[in-house]
Amino acid sequence: MPVSRALIEQALFNIIDNALRYSPANTIVTIHVYSQSNNIYIDIKDQGEGIPLKHAHKIFDLFYTTHEDKKSDSGSGLGLAVANGVIRAHQGRIELAHSEIGCLMRIRLPVDGGE
Repeated sequence: MPVSRALIEQALFNIIDNALRYSPANTIVTIHVYSQSNNIYIDIKDQGEGIPLKHAHKIFDLFYTTHEDKKSDSGSGLGLAVANGVIRAHQGRIELAHSEIGCLMRIRLPVDGGE
């Protein structure tokens, strides 16, 4: 399956932007890329407050945000929805993975084009 580099870059940008936006200043956002069982995994982990379980099933919905107190630097609720659409269009998956501290977003992209 052909991969759109520009779309994958946009999906990664959206997730990394979220991680940076909602992490405390001077904390680290880590990106770990690895392959396993014909898949490429990209883990993006921040050290912010994380996403409450009650919101976990909605975070990829259009215009959804967990922050009721919108600030000027808050997102529009499009970033994760767009990232999810791009990854799914490439036969992949994006999910909120378990993390003791912060938020861990895991992207899985198939190497052979099948899910």
